[in-house]
Amino acid sequence: MTFFIIPALILLAVIGAIIYGVFLWRRRTTIENRPDDVGIGTPRRFYFYSISFIALMLLVSGVMIVLMSLLDELFGEPVFRGDTGRLAVGLALTIVGLPLWGLHWRFVQRSAAAHESEHRSILRKLYLYAAMAVALGFLAYGGYRALEWALLVGDFPALSWAAVLAWGPVWAYHWWVVSIEAPETTVETLGIRRLYLYLASALGVAMLASGLGFLVYFILNEGYSAAFQISISGSDRLWGDAARTALSVAVVGGVIWWGHWFRFASADRGSVLRWIYLFIATIGGGTIATLVGVGVVIHTPLSWVLGASSDPAASHFSVVPGGIAALAVGIALWTYFRRRMIDESVSDESAHVDRTYDLLIASIGLLVVASASVALFDTFLRLISDSSPLVVRGDVQWRSRVAFLLTLLVIGAPVWWTHWRRVQVAGLSDPEVERTALPRKLYVMGVLCLGLLALVGGASSTLFIFLRDLLDVDL
Repeated sequence: MTFFIIPALILLAVIGAIIYGVFLWRRRTTIENRPDDVGIGTPRRFYFYSISFIALMLLVSGVMIVLMSLLDELFGEPVFRGDTGRLAVGLALTIVGLPLWGLHWRFVQRSAAAHESEHRSILRKLYLYAAMAVALGFLAYGGYRALEWALLVGDFPALSWAAVLAWGPVWAYHWWVVSIEAPETTVETLGIRRLYLYLASALGVAMLASGLGFLVYFILNEGYSAAFQISISGSDRLWGDAARTALSVAVVGGVIWWGHWFRFASADRGSVLRWIYLFIATIGGGTIATLVGVGVVIHTPLSWVLGASSDPAASHFSVVPGGIAALAVGIALWTYFRRRMIDESVSDESAHVDRTYDLLIASIGLLVVASASVALFDTFLRLISDSSPLVVRGDVQWRSRVAFLLTLLVIGAPVWWTHWRRVQVAGLSDPEVERTALPRKLYVMGVLCLGLLALVGGASSTLFIFLRDLLDVDL
């Protein structure tokens, strides 16, 4: 379960992309002067690209359904054969979508050839990269399912193979159209390209890290079960179905990440969106996965020492391989992306990058320490209440809670102190710059705001309970 945090980074990437889109829209400046050529005009452009996109979705959906029906007929189970209704739907979508897309796309291609400004159109770039994004999503899912079947897992996935065969040419064609056109010359169109590249890179690295993490877990789990003679299910074995699925996800994710990050986005340096991607990958992927792994490794023996588990030792410590696997993946992600952050920051901005990074990590550590401290103190107050003897003697739930909270404190306190101390040392060495930096001000004001809210909430609740019982003569 620890590896589900890595795919969740895609949601953070989407949020960052939305923020970046708003930033671009408000900025709306050009890299070079715009010519007077206005092309076919925004209203006609909006119509033709919108209809082209809708028609393309209809066309490819129809082709995919037809291919799925044919593949089921050739390689699928007999229960899926003879479904003429599904084939009719696919043919109908194809027959309607093909001429609709062909006519509108032919018009916009002729317009792009006649008017140079059409190549700089935001709507054109949105169409091209949105089509590639949709195609890439289907290729990611269909690709790993098809590879999974090639590794002898499950029945023949007709839908997955149909998705690969239908959407693969769509992605390739639209990327070819983008590659033969002149490079983006406006902030808006360049931003759309970057948005696609870094979202695709986030998808690829998330799949790669998840797949490799599970493979490391299966290797460690196999060794642990052999060493302590614990029986594990077939799906949890090194070459079980789950391991082959993980390998499929890792291979497909690696191909996507390598193509978009190392090939297509390698020359793009210094953009806002690239830095958002690097920070999310370093902190959200590397740091958090590492902390989760460290937490599992610390919590497991700590809970055993405190008596929070009644299971045999071999069963209790069987979660350690998962923690080590998360730790290994987290360290790998952190090492690579942190190195990239350092290499890509020029001399005049390296201090700003390091300051922002330290403050973000310090924020994570401080939130962990604060939350664990509140919960630990709450547990202590419950244990010294009137019912504490019964709780201490007959219930182990508080032991598990204390073990978990102590684990958070052991992890959070060093993380916060290490990075906050680095910020403080920099502030003492150059107080005029460091103490007026925006990230530092946001951090300090954020801590003060959250602390004050906690103080007001806790004081108000305590005062309410005190006054209520006092007025009820039940203090």
